Amino acid sequence: QPEESGELTQTGARAFTLHYASPEQLRNGVITTMTDVYALGVVLYELLTGRKPYELTRGSDAAWEEAIVSGEPVRPSLSAWRQAKETGRPNPRRLSRQIAGDLDTIVLKALNKQPEDRYASVDALAHDLRLFREGRPVLARPQSLGYRLGKYLRRHVVAIGVGIFVSGMLAVALAFVSWQAQGALEAAARAEAMQDFVAALFENTGNASDDRGLDVRALLDTGVRRADNELTGQPQARAELLGLIARLRSGLGDHAVVLDLLDRQQEVLRISGKPTPMRTSVAASALRGLSLLELGQAGQCLRT
Repeated sequence: QPEESGELTQTGARAFTLHYASPEQLRNGVITTMTDVYALGVVLYELLTGRKPYELTRGSDAAWEEAIVSGEPVRPSLSAWRQAKETGRPNPRRLSRQIAGDLDTIVLKALNKQPEDRYASVDALAHDLRLFREGRPVLARPQSLGYRLGKYLRRHVVAIGVGIFVSGMLAVALAFVSWQAQGALEAAARAEAMQDFVAALFENTGNASDDRGLDVRALLDTGVRRADNELTGQPQARAELLGLIARLRSGLGDHAVVLDLLDRQQEVLRISGKPTPMRTSVAASALRGLSLLELGQAGQCLRT
Protein backbone atom coordinates (compact mmCIF):
# COMPACT_ATOMS: atom_id res chain seq x y z
CA GLN A 1 0.00 0.00 0.00
CA PRO A 2 1.31 3.49 -0.79
CA GLU A 3 2.40 5.39 2.33
CA GLU A 4 1.12 8.75 1.06
CA SER A 5 -0.81 10.08 -1.86
CA GLY A 6 1.08 10.29 -5.09
CA GLU A 7 3.57 7.51 -4.24
CA LEU A 8 2.00 4.95 -6.56
CA THR A 9 3.01 6.03 -10.06
CA GLN A 10 2.03 4.54 -13.40
CA THR A 11 4.66 4.65 -16.15
CA GLY A 12 3.53 2.90 -19.29
CA ALA A 13 2.41 -0.57 -18.25
CA ARG A 14 4.62 -0.61 -15.13
CA ALA A 15 3.53 0.61 -11.68
CA PHE A 16 5.95 1.40 -8.84
CA THR A 17 6.09 3.19 -5.50
CA LEU A 18 7.99 6.41 -6.05
CA HIS A 19 10.19 6.41 -2.95
CA TYR A 20 11.46 2.90 -3.78
CA ALA A 21 11.83 3.44 -7.52
CA SER A 22 15.30 3.26 -9.05
CA PRO A 23 16.78 5.92 -11.36
CA GLU A 24 16.40 3.65 -14.42
CA GLN A 25 12.71 3.17 -13.67
CA LEU A 26 12.13 6.92 -13.64
CA ARG A 27 14.13 7.28 -16.86
CA ASN A 28 12.11 4.44 -18.47
CA GLY A 29 15.32 2.44 -18.75
CA VAL A 30 15.91 -1.34 -18.75
CA ILE A 31 14.58 -3.05 -15.64
CA THR A 32 16.93 -5.74 -14.25
CA THR A 33 17.67 -7.57 -11.04
CA MET A 34 19.74 -4.56 -9.99
CA THR A 35 16.49 -2.58 -9.89
CA ASP A 36 15.27 -4.84 -7.10
CA VAL A 37 18.63 -4.41 -5.37
CA TYR A 38 18.04 -0.64 -5.36
CA ALA A 39 14.59 -1.04 -3.78
CA LEU A 40 16.02 -3.35 -1.12
CA GLY A 41 18.74 -0.77 -0.48
CA VAL A 42 16.05 1.81 0.28
CA VAL A 43 14.33 -0.63 2.68
CA LEU A 44 17.67 -1.40 4.40
CA TYR A 45 18.35 2.34 4.67
CA GLU A 46 15.01 2.88 6.41
CA LEU A 47 15.57 -0.03 8.79
CA LEU A 48 18.94 1.38 9.86
CA THR A 49 18.07 5.07 10.07
CA GLY A 50 14.30 5.47 10.26
CA ARG A 51 14.48 7.85 7.27
CA LYS A 52 14.41 7.90 3.48
CA PRO A 53 17.77 8.19 1.71
CA TYR A 54 17.20 11.74 0.47
CA GLU A 55 16.57 14.90 2.48
CA LEU A 56 14.46 17.36 0.47
CA THR A 57 13.41 20.92 1.11
CA ARG A 58 10.02 20.19 -0.50
CA GLY A 59 8.25 16.86 -0.58
CA SER A 60 6.60 16.91 -4.01
CA ASP A 61 6.80 13.97 -6.40
CA ALA A 62 8.87 16.04 -8.81
CA ALA A 63 11.39 16.77 -6.07
CA TRP A 64 11.62 13.08 -5.20
CA GLU A 65 12.11 12.09 -8.82
CA GLU A 66 14.87 14.67 -9.21
CA ALA A 67 16.62 13.42 -6.03
CA ILE A 68 16.40 9.77 -7.09
CA VAL A 69 17.76 10.47 -10.56
CA SER A 70 20.51 12.96 -9.77
CA GLY A 71 20.78 13.46 -5.98
CA GLU A 72 23.17 11.67 -3.62
CA PRO A 73 21.76 9.82 -0.61
CA VAL A 74 22.82 10.95 2.84
CA ARG A 75 25.28 8.55 4.46
CA PRO A 76 23.22 6.14 6.64
CA SER A 77 25.43 6.73 9.70
CA LEU A 78 24.90 10.49 9.46
CA SER A 79 21.18 10.13 8.82
CA ALA A 80 20.83 7.78 11.83
CA TRP A 81 22.64 10.29 14.03
CA ARG A 82 20.31 13.10 12.92
CA GLN A 83 17.23 10.93 13.47
CA ALA A 84 18.40 9.94 16.96
CA LYS A 85 19.08 13.57 17.87
CA GLU A 86 15.69 14.71 16.65
CA THR A 87 13.76 11.94 18.41
CA GLY A 88 15.74 12.16 21.66
CA ARG A 89 17.16 8.65 21.35
CA PRO A 90 20.09 8.08 23.76
CA ASN A 91 23.67 7.64 22.50
CA PRO A 92 23.21 8.89 18.92
CA ARG A 93 26.96 8.79 18.31
CA ARG A 94 27.13 5.15 19.33
CA LEU A 95 24.37 4.31 16.86
CA SER A 96 26.19 6.24 14.14
CA ARG A 97 29.46 4.38 14.84
CA GLN A 98 27.68 1.03 14.57
CA ILE A 99 26.48 1.90 11.05
CA ALA A 100 29.57 3.75 9.84
CA GLY A 101 32.00 1.77 7.73
CA ASP A 102 30.72 -1.49 6.32
CA LEU A 103 26.98 -0.80 6.57
CA ASP A 104 27.43 2.63 5.02
CA THR A 105 29.32 1.01 2.14
CA ILE A 106 26.78 -1.80 1.63
CA VAL A 107 23.77 0.51 1.57
CA LEU A 108 25.38 3.11 -0.70
CA LYS A 109 26.50 0.40 -3.12
CA ALA A 110 22.92 -0.89 -3.32
CA LEU A 111 21.71 2.69 -3.97
CA ASN A 112 24.27 3.49 -6.68
CA LYS A 113 22.83 5.47 -9.61
CA GLN A 114 24.42 3.12 -12.14
CA PRO A 115 22.87 -0.37 -12.09
CA GLU A 116 26.17 -2.01 -13.05
CA ASP A 117 27.82 -0.50 -9.96
CA ARG A 118 25.29 -2.05 -7.58
CA TYR A 119 25.26 -5.62 -6.34
CA ALA A 120 24.76 -8.00 -9.24
CA SER A 121 21.94 -9.82 -7.45
CA VAL A 122 19.89 -9.92 -4.30
CA ASP A 123 21.95 -12.93 -3.19
CA ALA A 124 25.15 -10.85 -3.49
CA LEU A 125 23.61 -8.16 -1.27
CA ALA A 126 22.49 -10.77 1.25
CA HIS A 127 25.94 -12.37 1.19
CA ASP A 128 27.64 -9.10 2.09
CA LEU A 129 25.18 -8.57 4.94
CA ARG A 130 25.97 -12.06 6.25
CA LEU A 131 29.70 -11.27 6.07
CA PHE A 132 29.08 -8.11 8.08
CA ARG A 133 27.14 -9.97 10.76
CA GLU A 134 29.95 -12.54 11.04
CA GLY A 135 32.54 -9.79 11.43
CA ARG A 136 34.26 -10.67 8.15
CA PRO A 137 35.45 -8.29 5.40
CA VAL A 138 32.56 -7.30 3.12
CA LEU A 139 33.06 -7.49 -0.62
CA ALA A 140 31.79 -3.94 -1.24
CA ARG A 141 34.95 -2.49 0.31
CA PRO A 142 38.51 -2.62 -1.07
CA GLN A 143 40.23 -5.66 0.42
CA SER A 144 43.28 -3.86 1.78
CA LEU A 145 45.61 -5.58 4.20
CA GLY A 146 44.81 -3.11 6.97
CA TYR A 147 41.06 -3.59 6.55
CA ARG A 148 41.28 -7.39 6.56
CA LEU A 149 43.66 -7.36 9.51
CA GLY A 150 41.36 -5.07 11.48
CA LYS A 151 38.40 -7.36 10.82
CA TYR A 152 40.43 -10.40 11.88
CA LEU A 153 41.55 -8.74 15.11
CA ARG A 154 38.01 -7.68 16.05
CA ARG A 155 36.67 -11.14 15.21
CA HIS A 156 39.25 -12.88 17.40
CA VAL A 157 39.74 -10.19 20.03
CA VAL A 158 39.22 -12.59 22.98
CA ALA A 159 41.56 -15.27 21.66
CA ILE A 160 44.18 -12.69 20.73
CA GLY A 161 43.87 -11.01 24.14
CA VAL A 162 44.34 -14.35 25.91
CA GLY A 163 47.26 -15.16 23.63
CA ILE A 164 48.95 -11.83 24.37
CA PHE A 165 48.38 -12.30 28.10
CA VAL A 166 49.81 -15.83 28.07
CA SER A 167 52.74 -14.74 25.91
CA GLY A 168 53.42 -11.85 28.27
CA MET A 169 53.34 -14.17 31.28
CA LEU A 170 55.69 -16.59 29.53
CA ALA A 171 58.05 -13.75 28.65
CA VAL A 172 58.08 -12.56 32.27
CA ALA A 173 58.64 -16.11 33.51
CA LEU A 174 61.47 -16.67 31.04
CA ALA A 175 63.07 -13.37 31.99
CA PHE A 176 62.85 -14.29 35.67
CA VAL A 177 64.29 -17.76 35.08
CA SER A 178 67.06 -16.24 32.94
CA TRP A 179 67.84 -13.73 35.67
CA GLN A 180 67.92 -16.47 38.29
CA ALA A 181 70.12 -18.64 36.09
CA GLN A 182 72.49 -15.75 35.46
CA GLY A 183 72.74 -15.14 39.19
CA ALA A 184 73.38 -18.83 39.82
CA LEU A 185 76.08 -18.92 37.14
CA GLU A 186 77.78 -15.85 38.61
CA ALA A 187 77.63 -17.35 42.12
CA ALA A 188 79.04 -20.63 40.83
CA ALA A 189 81.82 -18.78 39.01
CA ARG A 190 82.71 -16.85 42.18
CA ALA A 191 82.71 -20.02 44.27
CA GLU A 192 84.92 -21.81 41.75
CA ALA A 193 87.29 -18.85 41.57
CA MET A 194 87.60 -18.73 45.37
CA GLN A 195 88.08 -22.48 45.58
CA ASP A 196 90.86 -22.40 42.97
CA PHE A 197 92.42 -19.39 44.67
CA VAL A 198 92.50 -20.93 48.15
CA ALA A 199 93.79 -24.23 46.75
CA ALA A 200 96.59 -22.39 44.94
CA LEU A 201 97.36 -20.42 48.11
CA PHE A 202 98.09 -23.56 50.09
CA GLU A 203 100.17 -25.25 47.40
CA ASN A 204 103.67 -26.16 48.52
CA THR A 205 103.08 -24.94 52.11
CA GLY A 206 103.95 -28.43 53.37
CA ASN A 207 107.51 -28.04 52.06
CA ALA A 208 108.46 -25.37 54.61
CA SER A 209 112.16 -25.72 55.51
CA ASP A 210 111.85 -24.70 59.17
CA ASP A 211 110.11 -26.42 62.02
CA ARG A 212 108.03 -23.48 63.16
CA GLY A 213 105.02 -24.67 61.18
CA LEU A 214 102.76 -22.66 58.93
CA ASP A 215 102.64 -18.87 59.43
CA VAL A 216 98.90 -18.28 59.03
CA ARG A 217 99.15 -14.49 59.08
CA ALA A 218 101.80 -14.47 56.37
CA LEU A 219 99.71 -16.88 54.34
CA LEU A 220 96.65 -14.63 54.65
CA ASP A 221 98.71 -11.55 53.71
CA THR A 222 99.89 -13.44 50.64
CA GLY A 223 96.25 -14.21 49.84
CA VAL A 224 95.37 -10.51 49.94
CA ARG A 225 98.24 -9.63 47.59
CA ARG A 226 97.30 -12.42 45.16
CA ALA A 227 93.66 -11.33 45.24
CA ASP A 228 94.71 -7.82 44.26
CA ASN A 229 96.67 -9.20 41.32
CA GLU A 230 94.67 -12.19 40.13
CA LEU A 231 91.04 -11.26 40.78
CA THR A 232 90.95 -7.72 39.40
CA GLY A 233 88.46 -8.83 36.73
CA GLN A 234 86.14 -10.49 39.27
CA PRO A 235 85.22 -7.81 41.84
CA GLN A 236 82.52 -9.87 43.55
CA ALA A 237 84.84 -12.82 44.06
CA ARG A 238 87.61 -10.48 45.23
CA ALA A 239 85.26 -8.79 47.73
CA GLU A 240 84.09 -12.13 49.10
CA LEU A 241 87.67 -13.30 49.50
CA LEU A 242 88.59 -10.13 51.38
CA GLY A 243 85.60 -10.73 53.64
CA LEU A 244 86.69 -14.32 54.26
CA ILE A 245 90.24 -13.26 55.11
CA ALA A 246 88.86 -10.56 57.40
CA ARG A 247 86.88 -13.20 59.32
CA LEU A 248 90.00 -15.35 59.67
CA ARG A 249 92.04 -12.39 60.90
CA SER A 250 89.26 -11.58 63.36
CA GLY A 251 89.61 -15.07 64.75
CA LEU A 252 93.31 -14.39 65.21
CA GLY A 253 92.51 -11.16 67.10
CA ASP A 254 93.93 -8.85 64.41
CA HIS A 255 91.04 -6.39 64.61
CA ALA A 256 92.87 -3.38 63.18
CA VAL A 257 93.75 -5.46 60.12
CA VAL A 258 90.12 -6.56 59.93
CA LEU A 259 88.94 -2.94 59.66
CA ASP A 260 91.48 -2.28 56.89
CA LEU A 261 90.36 -5.36 54.96
CA LEU A 262 86.70 -4.37 55.30
CA ASP A 263 87.47 -0.87 53.99
CA ARG A 264 89.23 -2.41 50.99
CA GLN A 265 86.25 -4.73 50.41
CA GLN A 266 83.87 -1.78 50.48
CA GLU A 267 86.02 0.11 47.95
CA VAL A 268 86.14 -2.89 45.59
CA LEU A 269 82.35 -3.18 45.66
CA ARG A 270 81.94 0.55 45.08
CA ILE A 271 84.22 0.56 42.05
CA SER A 272 82.47 -2.48 40.55
CA GLY A 273 79.25 -0.45 40.24
CA LYS A 274 77.12 -3.48 41.10
CA PRO A 275 74.75 -3.58 44.08
CA THR A 276 76.27 -5.15 47.17
CA PRO A 277 74.62 -8.47 48.08
CA MET A 278 72.66 -8.19 51.33
CA ARG A 279 74.48 -11.09 52.97
CA THR A 280 77.86 -9.48 52.20
CA SER A 281 76.75 -6.11 53.59
CA VAL A 282 75.30 -7.60 56.81
CA ALA A 283 78.32 -9.82 57.41
CA ALA A 284 80.73 -6.91 56.86
CA SER A 285 78.77 -4.62 59.22
CA ALA A 286 78.64 -7.26 61.97
CA LEU A 287 82.35 -8.00 61.62
CA ARG A 288 83.23 -4.29 61.64
CA GLY A 289 81.14 -3.72 64.78
CA LEU A 290 82.83 -6.63 66.56
CA SER A 291 86.32 -5.37 65.67
CA LEU A 292 85.49 -1.83 66.81
CA LEU A 293 84.20 -3.18 70.11
CA GLU A 294 87.34 -5.24 70.63
CA LEU A 295 89.44 -2.15 69.92
CA GLY A 296 87.57 -0.21 72.65
CA GLN A 297 85.57 1.97 70.26
CA ALA A 298 82.12 1.23 71.71
CA GLY A 299 80.52 4.44 70.43
CA GLN A 300 81.68 3.81 66.85
CA CYS A 301 80.53 0.19 67.23
CA LEU A 302 76.99 1.32 68.10
CA ARG A 303 76.91 3.75 65.17
CA THR A 304 78.06 1.00 62.81
